[in-house]
Amino acid sequence: MFQGFPGTMPSLALSAVLVALLSGIFVYAITFGGVSAPSGYKLPPGPFAWPLMGNMLNIRTASHPWMQFAEWSRTYGPVIHLKVLRYSIVVLNSPKDAFALLDQRSINYSDRPRLTMLSFLDLSWVIPLMQYGERWRKHRRLLHRYCNSAAARQYEPLQQRKARELLVQLRLEPDRFVEHSNYAVGTILLDLTYGTYDKGTTARYLQYAKNSADTLAEIFLPGALLVQYAPLLRYFPSWFPGSSYKNRMETWREVFRLAVNEPFDHVKRAMRDGLESPSFLNQMLNEIEPLKGEEYTEAETVAKNCASVVYGAGSDTMIATLITFFLAMILHPKAQQKARAELMSVVGPDRLPEFYDRPMLPYVNAIVKECTRWIPVTPLGAFHATMNDDVYEGYFIPKGSIVFANQWAMLHNPVEYPDPEQFNPERFLNADGSLNPDVRDPNSIAFGFGRRICPGRDISDATIFICVASILHVFNIGPELDADGRPVWPKVDVTSSLVCHPLPFKCKIVLLSSTSEHLVDGIDISRS
Repeated sequence: MFQGFPGTMPSLALSAVLVALLSGIFVYAITFGGVSAPSGYKLPPGPFAWPLMGNMLNIRTASHPWMQFAEWSRTYGPVIHLKVLRYSIVVLNSPKDAFALLDQRSINYSDRPRLTMLSFLDLSWVIPLMQYGERWRKHRRLLHRYCNSAAARQYEPLQQRKARELLVQLRLEPDRFVEHSNYAVGTILLDLTYGTYDKGTTARYLQYAKNSADTLAEIFLPGALLVQYAPLLRYFPSWFPGSSYKNRMETWREVFRLAVNEPFDHVKRAMRDGLESPSFLNQMLNEIEPLKGEEYTEAETVAKNCASVVYGAGSDTMIATLITFFLAMILHPKAQQKARAELMSVVGPDRLPEFYDRPMLPYVNAIVKECTRWIPVTPLGAFHATMNDDVYEGYFIPKGSIVFANQWAMLHNPVEYPDPEQFNPERFLNADGSLNPDVRDPNSIAFGFGRRICPGRDISDATIFICVASILHVFNIGPELDADGRPVWPKVDVTSSLVCHPLPFKCKIVLLSSTSEHLVDGIDISRS
């Protein structure tokens, strides 16, 4: 009788299971077909792919897949092809190819892959992951109504108020700049989407949003979960290699349940009791009130899904860009000095920046653009999928291919952005200091492509601008000092996730002058 550790299996039994799994993968791959091109065509070039497994190990072992993809593109060209079991993966590393396929051929490239975890966790409500079709279009139309560029301007008073609240918090507790940035950005979207709450409820809902965004990023990072590519693993116990995700399924489901349902139910209760505050969701639900039966149920579900995505997915990306700003300012004090000189010239010492100042602040705008370019928040964008076979520049792209736009590679292309690893706002300016329209705006890449472009891009851009301008106007951001008074310079490194954040660092945030102190003291946060 086998005498092993509790919970282990006899080696012969384990070997038998391994053989069964490998045999299953082989049968699965043979049954559903491999990745091949029809006669007369060839797949885009790419690194050597092992039989059956393809490039799975290459992807799973890359700490930052977007950098690995960019490296391969220097060898194989801007369009590369990878294989993972039966899946075809195409990575676009240049704007030319991304616009040609994802924009100009968007009718074929607007779908999403049918990934295993979508059905396991019932994530059909996540609009960025939703299959292309009429159901997605209903959600997209509703989002566009509330997030288009014209609608976004009506949110500027809220964005400005929250930016100023951020100044107060940075003065009181500068060491907690990450937490304060999270709160400022998060409450902008929470207030827009669900209304204003007491601090305890607000903190809880912001945590739900963060947990949801973190979980989605963890699950869908390329190569993170083997079951995405080998669905047969669903039939094996959680102790089996590649099946450990099963131990976390209930936790993940609860994360999403809280993020989607609790704020929604709160608004519904408030509306019933006549205590609601103005919000996206409140307006959406009022508009569909005349509907009855299944028509109402469907419209309510669309409103619920749209609300959860605006407040859940949007805040994480904006926060990451704002933290990138702090990191960049520590390492580039001259950029701060130039921005402050511009702010002093346009805004003056006696007030804080307003949105109407923006056209006269090209250097501050250049800093915002460079933060977006320097550390792309979503380095691989949101994956697309082909709805039909396609041929592009002589290469065959099979139906159902997963297509990534490598935003990191595009925004770090030395041809378009010389010396791309350096933070350099001047790259977006003419010799006279005005914005140079001939330099590609990073927002044209960073917010995605085609029909799946981020609907909240104008809200995001405005939020980052008013926060950056307000902070630079009253604070100096510098490195932390060690015990001997020497600066401790942070390293530039990021998390490995679908949404990238700079790794934790410390900084020293101090008011510039007594005039700055007076401006911050005069901020009324009683409405926040």
